[in-house]
Amino acid sequence: MAHSKAKNKNKQASNNETEHRRQEVQQAIKSACDQLRDDGVDPRDYVEQLAWLFFLKAFDEMESRREEEAAFDGSPYRRRLDGEYRWSSWSSMSNRPDQMLEFVDGKLWPHLRAFGETEDTRQFANDPIAERFRRIFWTVRNHSRRGASFARVTQQVNRLHFGDATDVIVLSELYEGLLKDVAADSAGYAGEFYTQRHIIQAMINVVRPKIGDRIYDPCFGTAGFLAESAEYIRNMEGTLSGSHLDQLQQKTFYGIELKPLTYLLGTMNMLLHRIEGANIELGNTLELHSTNVPENDRYDVILSNPPYGGKMARELQTNFTIQSGSTEILFLQHIMANLATGGRAAVIIPEGVLFRGGPDAKIRERLLREFDVHTVLSLPVGCFLPYTSVKTNIIFFNRCKDHLGTKDVWFYELTNDGFDLKSTRRPIQGSQIPDFRAKWEERLEGDNSWIVSISEIAQRDWDLSARNPNKEKELEYKPPLELVQSIKAKEKRVIELLGELEEFLENLRNFWRSPMPESPRIPLGSIAPKADAPIPASDAMVWNLSLDDVETGTGTIRERKHCLVSELGSTKCSFDTRHVLYSKLRPYLNKVVVPDQPGVGTSELIPLLPDPERLDRSFLAYYLRSPEFVDFAVAHSRGANLPRVAMRALWTHRVPVPSLDEQRRIVERIEMCMKRVRDIQALRGPLEEMASLTASILRSTFSGSL
Repeated sequence: MAHSKAKNKNKQASNNETEHRRQEVQQAIKSACDQLRDDGVDPRDYVEQLAWLFFLKAFDEMESRREEEAAFDGSPYRRRLDGEYRWSSWSSMSNRPDQMLEFVDGKLWPHLRAFGETEDTRQFANDPIAERFRRIFWTVRNHSRRGASFARVTQQVNRLHFGDATDVIVLSELYEGLLKDVAADSAGYAGEFYTQRHIIQAMINVVRPKIGDRIYDPCFGTAGFLAESAEYIRNMEGTLSGSHLDQLQQKTFYGIELKPLTYLLGTMNMLLHRIEGANIELGNTLELHSTNVPENDRYDVILSNPPYGGKMARELQTNFTIQSGSTEILFLQHIMANLATGGRAAVIIPEGVLFRGGPDAKIRERLLREFDVHTVLSLPVGCFLPYTSVKTNIIFFNRCKDHLGTKDVWFYELTNDGFDLKSTRRPIQGSQIPDFRAKWEERLEGDNSWIVSISEIAQRDWDLSARNPNKEKELEYKPPLELVQSIKAKEKRVIELLGELEEFLENLRNFWRSPMPESPRIPLGSIAPKADAPIPASDAMVWNLSLDDVETGTGTIRERKHCLVSELGSTKCSFDTRHVLYSKLRPYLNKVVVPDQPGVGTSELIPLLPDPERLDRSFLAYYLRSPEFVDFAVAHSRGANLPRVAMRALWTHRVPVPSLDEQRRIVERIEMCMKRVRDIQALRGPLEEMASLTASILRSTFSGSL
């Protein structure tokens, strides 16, 4: 009994000590962020600043450990960063803050950017760590501009100990929170959409990575999937042998990331999860893609949330057997090509991939024929708020050793993931994720789960969207009161979206340093002249210009086989990804297209070629759709049956041209507003008020009267 009491007392003391240390670490990070804010650093830059400081501090500690281990074994070890370049050396200059900042900017930064290439670091020329230094420090910035402030932030980082288990656990939690805040501040800024930990863990619990697996994320972002896989393996394997530890460090985790800052954030996240040798590269996965990957180069586990909604240039699609401008389709093909025999994959995709025709249907058919697509987990709308309200799903598939395809698919409709479906994403009761995991083991059917045979899926054009047969019956017999309540819930979400849109518009109004009319105005013809691209080799290159169902009373323009053709003449315009396409027909003056691939179109479209040094394509496209410009075009249209804009007036019209940076910020803010409008339209339908709201946003933006 006495022994038990003593044991409990020691455990309580240990818990108290851990909690005390947790508070100390939290306070250090808070103080560092407060100091950065006081120094005028933008909140979205906190993570970048702290990440490279964490990186150098953690690296210094790692080098010290390896130096001690080498001394114990009696073997030589040369530090990569030694002398004045060691963190412990220059960070001790806090009593000389201006000298510290001058050293970091003037000596440390150039040293790291050229590491492995200078005479004194030549021995590390082929060292992957040297390459990592160069990649990181050519892209990140030191955002501190005052020595005193920089010294205080460095002192706070010096309070952290990356070799201490408690510090690492707390730091990883805090760091994850910072990443989430940054991603919420600007969707896509720090790694596209932030994938929440509980979603990642649900995916990992199905694919079950283990020691000996090669685990890959082709767009690793902040390395959430790789870091959580490391924790899962440690928890499942228990104490690891020396050879297993080495394998976990050096031969388990692989990934590619396009954005340099996100690459740094992911690198730091892996260090915080005690993985120092992850094989993560900076590059464009889709450019590096190959359709014929040797079996030895494939991966046993692939976990990913690829970017979606993006467009890929036509020339980069030639690496893929099924060509598409949609990044989600290209990433899915890349994952299929890189999954090893016997491998397991879990991939988050937007709902449209599961039911759209064209390339989407082709890739679904190939996936179902060549892989065992055993599970589709339908996620609730709003699961990735505040970044996007796009409906998403997780598809789980294996490359079977017998090379057989899918026999049937088990679906689970998740309506509660443990968080509310608002931009706040606060925790709520009733998460169905434990139920999903329990039923998945036996593929049990229930109110939220069902099985569909491959023959039925093939009959519906390989449609994999989750259509809960139980819910369809429920809806048929729902009482009127429940239906009214359902409508009210949808209206509540519309009100929330309108509130977010109101906030975005307020931010857009506050953004202007000076009214738009005061920006330089330049004739359209001198800054974006008409310029055709080289004509493609065949009409197969004709591209759907998304001018809706284009037709006129005389039928002179019609849509056929997903591409526009014209009977007004044999001449067609030709364009590529440098152009903005403008319709000179008065009924379609607001139809402006920013093409994502080369092609040809009707002669009634004008391919404008913006000067890339002075005019952003998307900015020009939004301006051409603005009521200010549409009103001008209508006033200068000529013709009885089918009026067209007078070309002389078009070329002399003066376009507002703020700086390129300002144009891009304007576009970013307009797109945030437009996205909320589309979300509301998806819930409400194409209301007249929504069309008026779109026009109002553009009118106010380009008149400076928002």
